[in-house]
Amino acid sequence: MRSAPGLPAIPLTVLATFLVAGALSGAGLTVTPDVNPVTAGTVVTLTIDPKVVAPGDHVTFDYGDGSTGEIPYAANCGFFGGCGTITHAWAGPGSFVVIASGSLSGINVSASVVMTVTGVPVSRDLYIPTGAHIDGLNSTMWRTDIEVHNQLNTRATFTMALLPRGGANPTPVTETFTLSGGHSQQYPDVVSQVFHNTGGAAIRFTTDIGSLMVTSRTYNQTLQGTYGQQVPAIPISQSIKDSQEVRLIGLHHRPSLQGGYRTNIGLVNTCPAEITVHLVFFDKNGVPLGAVGPIQLLVGEYKQFDRAFEMVTTNQVESGVVRLETLTVGGTFVAFASVIDNVTGDAVLVTPQLVE
Repeated sequence: MRSAPGLPAIPLTVLATFLVAGALSGAGLTVTPDVNPVTAGTVVTLTIDPKVVAPGDHVTFDYGDGSTGEIPYAANCGFFGGCGTITHAWAGPGSFVVIASGSLSGINVSASVVMTVTGVPVSRDLYIPTGAHIDGLNSTMWRTDIEVHNQLNTRATFTMALLPRGGANPTPVTETFTLSGGHSQQYPDVVSQVFHNTGGAAIRFTTDIGSLMVTSRTYNQTLQGTYGQQVPAIPISQSIKDSQEVRLIGLHHRPSLQGGYRTNIGLVNTCPAEITVHLVFFDKNGVPLGAVGPIQLLVGEYKQFDRAFEMVTTNQVESGVVRLETLTVGGTFVAFASVIDNVTGDAVLVTPQLVE
């Protein structure tokens, strides 16, 4: 191309960059949800315009609930006309300002949109936070029996859902049962005998008709008998909420496994969206030993941390304490600790206590 008299020629590639940047700056950035308002737990697709198309481009998202996301540049962005969508689900009701900001073709861009999230219907679900059909440390063999009692005089119908350890469980395997009025029923070795599965799992109870009382016992099966702990069912209404801080106390850990105890800690997500949980470990004098988090809990996920103090220390711990909380707005979860005798496999359940 030719330049004006007295001015240097401008390469076509440079001129194209100026034109793209100018158009982008004038157009700004928009963020559009595919649905709004939504109920908690609904996955929303957010679309940006313009899209991420070139190396160095990126747009980050603050969802207003304590979590973030990003649309980064990747090689496939250029093949499909740009990368321009991201998904998110909010855990609880509220009005959330979603802020998107970043750089496109070297220009700083930003935009926002207000998401209105409504609550889900009140649930009467119950959670057995830990169950097992699994072999553990020091030759332990963990099994779980469940007891169900129909407290009314009419027939009850209920569903058990298996939430296997270490992954999302948005549509878990379920089994449905009926129970006559006033009757009780035991389901021995429930993970294996009811669900024909192995491993660790939480179990969710949904009462379709009637009103139930539920409890369980998880135990180490030995040749001499069993050593076990009662694990009650926790109503979803008693889940730990985002505004609460709880603590697990009376925890012990001996690294050698020769005598003394070890502590396992379990977490179960009880809300309809992904959340994060933070743990802080303390010794008996209140000295912090270390923090773990954010721990990601997917929908319906059960995570267990065996010998949990080894995440923060190599030392023996007596009378330790763990602080737990979620910073995800609307997030809810249940938690427990098992303090296990290293010699016999005898376990004691520790439930969280709310910090007043």
